[in-house]
Amino acid sequence: MTSRPQEQKQMKESPHGISRRAFLQRIGSAGAVLLGGAADYGQAASRERPNILWIMTDEHRWDTIRAYGRHDWVRSPNLDALAAEGVLFRQAYCQAPLCVGSRVSMLTGRYPHHTGVYGFEYSHPNTEFSVPFFTELLHRSGYELASFGKEHHYRLASKDRPYTPDGRWYNVLNAFADKDFHSWGRANIQEARPSELVKGAERESELGILRRYLTEKKLIIGGTNPVSADQTLTAHLSNMAIEHLQSNTFNDRPICLRVSYIYPHTPVLPPAPFNRAYDPASIPFPRVTQAEIESFGRQTRTAYENLRVHGMKEAEIRKMRADYYGLASYVDSEIGRVIRAFKASCGDRPWLMVFNPDHGCKVGEHGMQEKFTFYDVSVHVPLIAASSDGRLPRGRVCDDFVELIDLAPTFLNAAGVKLPGHLEGRDLAVTAQGRLAPRTEAISEKLTYGRRAMLRTEHWSFEMQVSPDPRSGRRLRSEEMDWAAKSPLTDLDISLFDRKNDPAERYNLGHDRNYRKVCQELRGRLVARIFPPDRVEYNWSRDVPPKP
Repeated sequence: MTSRPQEQKQMKESPHGISRRAFLQRIGSAGAVLLGGAADYGQAASRERPNILWIMTDEHRWDTIRAYGRHDWVRSPNLDALAAEGVLFRQAYCQAPLCVGSRVSMLTGRYPHHTGVYGFEYSHPNTEFSVPFFTELLHRSGYELASFGKEHHYRLASKDRPYTPDGRWYNVLNAFADKDFHSWGRANIQEARPSELVKGAERESELGILRRYLTEKKLIIGGTNPVSADQTLTAHLSNMAIEHLQSNTFNDRPICLRVSYIYPHTPVLPPAPFNRAYDPASIPFPRVTQAEIESFGRQTRTAYENLRVHGMKEAEIRKMRADYYGLASYVDSEIGRVIRAFKASCGDRPWLMVFNPDHGCKVGEHGMQEKFTFYDVSVHVPLIAASSDGRLPRGRVCDDFVELIDLAPTFLNAAGVKLPGHLEGRDLAVTAQGRLAPRTEAISEKLTYGRRAMLRTEHWSFEMQVSPDPRSGRRLRSEEMDWAAKSPLTDLDISLFDRKNDPAERYNLGHDRNYRKVCQELRGRLVARIFPPDRVEYNWSRDVPPKP
C-alpha cells in the first residue's frame, strides 16, 4: 500500500507555520509510531524483513549511466547491472537542487515547504512541524542502522544542544543510530581533504589541476587524484562498509546500510586509470550561445555569475567534462564492490537495493558548472531500485514521474513499518507495478541565489521567483505568502522551457507574450502545491547561532 497526502484543511498557523493540534490531527494514528517504541516483530517475521542497501552519491548526473540510454560511450557496468536486476526510473526529480534541502526531504519524506529547509539551514527537531527521519522509524522497528559517508542534512540533535561538548562542531543528529561515520574533517584518511593535497603551483601542474577561474569560488573541476584508486576516501568508505557487512555484528537483526559517497562532486579528481577513461577531444561539447545567456532572468543570471565556466577555453571545458565522467565511472566501480559484499552477507534473507544521488549538476551546459538551478541536468536524477522478492519488477523501465520523497515510503513499506500520515511520497514498488495513476508533475524548491520554485510536466519546465526580494534568501513574512499568487507575471522572473521541442532548455519563453496563458496556468498549479495553508517559513538562525 502507498501513502498519499491528505487534502489540506484550513488551519490556524502558528509562528512556526502549523499548529500542533493540526499537525497531530494530520498524522493521526501514526502518532503512536512517532512517539513510541518499536513495533512487535516476532523472530520468524524478523527473518523475512529485507536487508536494505541504500547507495547515495553527490552531484551525479543520470547521463553518466549507460542504462539510461543517453550516451553509449559511458562506462557504468555495476549500475547497469543493478538496473537489469530491478527498475530504472527515467523521470526522477530531487526536491531541491542542493545537498541539504534535498537530503532533508529524502529523510523526512516531505517537501521543502513542509520541512522548512530550502537550502543549507542548520535545523533541529524541536518544532511543532518536525517529523522523525524514516531511519529513526526503521531503528525503532528493530533494524540495525549503519551509514558510511556524507551525511549533510544539518539537522542538530537538539535545539538546546547545538554544539559538541568541545564547542568545535555542530552536534548533528546521527540519522543512522548504530553506526554513522561522517567525520570528514577528522577522518584519518589521506584523501579526506583532497583539495589540500594539490596545493602549490608545482603540484597543481603535475596533477593537471583545472580550477573554475572565472568565478569567486575557484573550485577544482578537473585533474588527477593525488592518491591511488584504492586509497581515496571513496575506497575507504567502501572498505568500512564491506568490513561492517562481513563482521555480522547485527546478527539476526535486519540491516539498513547506507553508503554515501561525496563523488562525483567537486573536487573533480578521478584517480588513475579513471583519469584517462574518456578522451576530452571526443566528449560532446555543450552549445551555449550569447542569446541564451541574454535570456536569463535576474535569478538565473545571479547563479550564472557565481557558477560560470562560459568563457573558459574549449580544451578546458572538454577536460572538465571528461574528468567528471571519469570520476563517475570510478564511483561506479566502488559501488560494485559494495553490492557484491552486500549480496554475499544476506544469505537467505531478502534484500532491497536503491541507488540515487541528492541532485545532478551542470558540466558546462548553460555556461555553468555545479547545481543550484532547475535546469534538467541539475534536478533530473538517476534512480534505480531492485529487490530479491519481486516487489520491484526485474528489468523494468518506468517512465512515471517519481520524486526523492518516494524513498521513505519505499523503505518503510519494504520493512513492514506502518507508514506515518505525514509522508508525501509514494512507494516506488507500487509505482513500478503500475498500481497508481501516474503523477502529472514534479516540483522542486530552493533559496540559493534567490527564493525560487519549479514545476515540471511532460511538456513544460516552469520556474519562478517566490519572494518579492530577488536576491535575498530571507524567510517570507505572513503578509508575503500570497505574493507569488497575486503579482503580475512580469514580477515573477519566470523561466519557461518547451521540453518537447527544446529538451536542452536553451530557449526561455517566460517573457514571450504568446505563452502568457501557459505561464498563468502553470503559476496557479505551482502556487497551489507550494503554498498550502501549513507552509513552513521558519527562521532557524534564531535558534541556531553561529558556531563559536
